[in-house]
Amino acid sequence: MKRTAGLLHPDLCPPSASMTWRGFLAVFCLMCMLSVEAEAAPRNPGEEFTMDIALSGTVVATGKCTFNQDGTVAINFGDVRYSTLSGAPVLMGGPYSQPMVSAMTCTGDTVGAKMKLDGTSVSFSGASLLAVTDDKGGTLGKEFAIRLMVNGKAQNINEWFNVDTATPPSLVSELVQTGSGSGFVSGATFSSSATLTMAFN
Repeated sequence: MKRTAGLLHPDLCPPSASMTWRGFLAVFCLMCMLSVEAEAAPRNPGEEFTMDIALSGTVVATGKCTFNQDGTVAINFGDVRYSTLSGAPVLMGGPYSQPMVSAMTCTGDTVGAKMKLDGTSVSFSGASLLAVTDDKGGTLGKEFAIRLMVNGKAQNINEWFNVDTATPPSLVSELVQTGSGSGFVSGATFSSSATLTMAFN
């Protein structure tokens, strides 16, 4: 077969032919030419051809939330009482729990919202609680910790949990006795700090 067999011959596409017919013949002749070229230059078995493709896109975040209360939110448990009547000191008069302000205002697409409470944690009964310190030698850090409750269920510190911005979660901090009570010191003041963070998936 001659290579010229694949060329577009003027007799096949005369000027008087319609545009549709000429277009068809041109495509047909071009296919013939490509076929001839392929036969003239056969590829080796297993030969591969590659083409680099660059993909790009833009992520647009439309969701936005702000907490209604600015600055640091103070939570006070008040006087925490304990008893030694049973031998080992135990908390009495509890439960010692306080709500955490989490009211927010959200706009845009807030699907996939999540929160977490970041702070120094201690492990107790397989859960992660918020550690406390005190002003009387630091012994209360072995006796107390603060548990985060989200909608009535215990939530580990430093772990994300899902949030429905249309119905803000109920967040409660609960004081828990984690030690034997031997480190209780009357008049000691305990404290802790944490950061409530909100983000979107």
